[in-house]
Amino acid sequence: MKNLMRRYVSLNRIVIINLFVIAIGGAFYYIIPGFNFSFILLFFLLFYVLSFYLALRPAAKSPNKKRSVIGRKRILIMLMCAGSITLSIIFVVQLISLPVFLALLVVWTLLLQGLQKFCNDIIALLYKASGHHHSIGIIGTNEKSLQMANHLHHKNKFSHIKYFDNYEPGLPVQNINSTTSIFSFIDFTKEKGVKELYISASSAYTLDVKEIIQEAEKHCIRVNFIDLEALPEGPLCHVRYINGMPVWQRYNEPLRRPINYITKRAADIIISSLVIFFVLSWLIPVIGILIKLESKGPVFFKQLRSGRDNDSFVCLKFRSMRVNAESDSKQATYKDSRITKVGAFLRKTSLDEFPQFINVWKGEMSIVGPRPHMLRHTEEYSKQIKHYMGRLYLKPGITGWAQVNGYRGEIINLMLMEKRVEYDIEYMENWSLWFDIKIMVLTFWNIIIGEENAY
Repeated sequence: MKNLMRRYVSLNRIVIINLFVIAIGGAFYYIIPGFNFSFILLFFLLFYVLSFYLALRPAAKSPNKKRSVIGRKRILIMLMCAGSITLSIIFVVQLISLPVFLALLVVWTLLLQGLQKFCNDIIALLYKASGHHHSIGIIGTNEKSLQMANHLHHKNKFSHIKYFDNYEPGLPVQNINSTTSIFSFIDFTKEKGVKELYISASSAYTLDVKEIIQEAEKHCIRVNFIDLEALPEGPLCHVRYINGMPVWQRYNEPLRRPINYITKRAADIIISSLVIFFVLSWLIPVIGILIKLESKGPVFFKQLRSGRDNDSFVCLKFRSMRVNAESDSKQATYKDSRITKVGAFLRKTSLDEFPQFINVWKGEMSIVGPRPHMLRHTEEYSKQIKHYMGRLYLKPGITGWAQVNGYRGEIINLMLMEKRVEYDIEYMENWSLWFDIKIMVLTFWNIIIGEENAY
């Protein structure tokens, strides 16, 4: 049974079977009206039942327990099969029509696929939070830094910790790398993927700390202080506690709390799944035909954009311009000659952004968040605007707090980008589900009344 489970049953195979059922059902419904599809569906029912049974059987037994272990993948397979069986039975007993059955099967398949990605995101979040292979940098080796390091090691033995700066004689530290420059941590972060930096230093290093904060933020590295003496002059950072020790950080990030992250990601999956099925399923063919009729080129415009932690991803849009060599470097301007007539309508109504719900569903974006910028612009503005890279601690969004406040479209001067960064940081530090809902409502209202900068 275990070999059968491994060889023939997987969530992806069941998704393919569901899509096959949907395709066959749709074909029979439109080509042979009145055909009794229930008879064919019975064969697929056998597959669903068998798959559910194989997934229910234990894959392995815990050596310390008599009880069988059922993994996450098996639970998702069982859910997919149970939903498909339920819908099939409801259709067979003629409680719903064939089109309704096929529509519900599509929605169920999308939601379960989204749930799989959601589970992967949660596991990745918990994996990261647990510290597995999570490199941590500590500047200043004294009693406080050692206390923090011992706690992090005790909590998770797989954390990688590197100390920067010369250590104090007599401290019980192993494998400390004494460096000649305190800024050598930048090279180390690139090599080891450090995303958290803890600073515990004497007041003599205060001036250096300011430079460290600026350099670290450029690489999307979060800076934490475990010593009040190390805090630079200026507004007090936000405080959190680790093992009873106060830790000061530059930004307040509600979305770093697992419950908040789960809430936002769940909302993204549900809304994006509904939009993909009920809107994009017919919008893509319609707009695709209009785009093709007016100009040569692909339906979608794909471009690398800066994502969370400055990781690039392929951002999707409906193509609104004629194919040109400047699309990756030159921003759209007022009365831009590259924009087609169809493209002008798409940009004015923000319909060109709708394919990004696919990016949301894949986990590359969120519905609400800072708008993703071109890689060239990220590199350029990060050198000119203070805290610009702080906005990349979040997933980029289809809409954002800056956009509903009028800061969208062409960047005429540096002040416009500075205001966007200001609003993005404000959103990050004050996130709540209701804040997201407010931004979505304002976005919908702006689309209805029209926006001056939407071109």
